Amino acid sequence: MIFITVGSAFPFDRLIQSMDSWAKITGRGDDCVAQIGRGRFRPAHMEWHVNLEHAHFSVTMQKAKLVVAHAGMGSVITAMQHMTPIVLLPRRFEAGEHTTDHQMATARWLEGKPGVFIAW
Repeated sequence: MIFITVGSAFPFDRLIQSMDSWAKITGRGDDCVAQIGRGRFRPAHMEWHVNLEHAHFSVTMQKAKLVVAHAGMGSVITAMQHMTPIVLLPRRFEAGEHTTDHQMATARWLEGKPGVFIAW
């Protein structure tokens, strides 16, 4: 299962739209679970939840074979604790996805670390 998570502080429709398009094109939507947070976009090709209770989030993370997420440290640390590979798409300040570009800096710092892959 692929777990897609955007955190809860800010919307991140670019990530959810990209993964929903991928699910449609590949036919792998049944393998995906997304936590979409405050975004406006509602996926049509995969299971989704606005938010997940902590226990449900942990169980979903444990079941995942791959995590696709924003470059938030909570997602990164949790994936690493479960030894689950993670693909990060950092939020961009210039796209209005966050208040600073700190996720770009985080992604640059994490790039090349075992099990961490960056989608620039």
